[in-house]
Amino acid sequence: MKASKPHEVPLTERVLEILQEQLEIRTGDLVFEGEREGKPISDTAMIKVFRAAGAGDATLHGLRSSFRDWAGDEQVIRVMLLRRRSHM
Repeated sequence: MKASKPHEVPLTERVLEILQEQLEIRTGDLVFEGEREGKPISDTAMIKVFRAAGAGDATLHGLRSSFRDWAGDEQVIRVMLLRRRSHM
C-alpha cells in the first residue's frame, strides 16, 4: 500500500521463483537480508553491486529517475509511469 491505495506490480515467473527461494532460506521478516541476520541490505552493499555490474556512478535514488527517462523515451503512458513509481 502506498499513498493509501493498493500498489500492485506484476511479477514474472523468474521473480516468483526467486521470492520462493528466499522464503525458504530467510531467517526473519526480510525477503532479502543483508550480511547480518535480521538486517537489511545496506546502501553501500547495493552500490558495490552496481559497480560490479558496470553501472558506473549509479545510485539507488537514480534508478527511479532512470526509469522515468527510459519510459519517456519508450513513449510509455504517463499514468502507467506514475503508478509504477507510486505517485498516484
